[in-house]
Amino acid sequence: MAPADLVRLVASRGVHTFSITDHDTMDAYADASPLAAQLGLRLIPGVELSTRFGRHDLHLLVYGLDADEPGWASRLQQQKSIRYRRAKDILTALRAMGVAMTIDDVVAEAGHLNLGRHHIARVLVQAGYASGIQAAFDRWILPASASITVRFPDSLDLIAEVRRRGGVSILAHPGATFPYPDIKVLVDGGLAGIESAHPRHDERVKRKWTDYAQRVGILSTGGSDYHGHRSGEEANIGRYQGLHIPEVEVVCL
Repeated sequence: MAPADLVRLVASRGVHTFSITDHDTMDAYADASPLAAQLGLRLIPGVELSTRFGRHDLHLLVYGLDADEPGWASRLQQQKSIRYRRAKDILTALRAMGVAMTIDDVVAEAGHLNLGRHHIARVLVQAGYASGIQAAFDRWILPASASITVRFPDSLDLIAEVRRRGGVSILAHPGATFPYPDIKVLVDGGLAGIESAHPRHDERVKRKWTDYAQRVGILSTGGSDYHGHRSGEEANIGRYQGLHIPEVEVVCL
């Protein structure tokens, strides 16, 4: 979805303050910010960063940093480069599994060079290797990814960098079983909040992380996780808002 179309969709859902948190890129803001201002909406700069916490992938929502600031722009470019290398390595593994697909196929599907595994999954579906996105992940992408050595930056290093630059880091969609000791390590390292309200969190999980955030004095945020490719996702926009966020100035530094 084009950034301008996304802004119009958000406005039509009655949302007045929002953020676009694409994976490892803030390219949408060049088109989204002027239109949001024109429509009287408050658009908080944001991005969802891929990181590595121990042996596991971990996603951090980062708010309040300027995409045009040279140092931060360089960090985002590094993230894109890692995503591109990971995509190439996954395709190499897929070819060894009998899948005929090139990086050009994935770039053509994505329409840009900020490549994610979902783009690969869509090509697999279009080529008839899988019946749907989840089937593509289960049958092909997850096994192929197991051998990949390309890794994103350490979570704590990125949290520290975001703090130095004046932004805030939020743990994205922790789910029901994210270990408390691990979150304590992240909070001690400067994590500013938890995304407690999310489409995959039922009321019990949402309350669990909201209560935890209150206990330790961090933010409790929310997001629709809208990707634009699944039926009915538009209804999520505006439903999963932050529950205990102080004045926006705290987030939009």
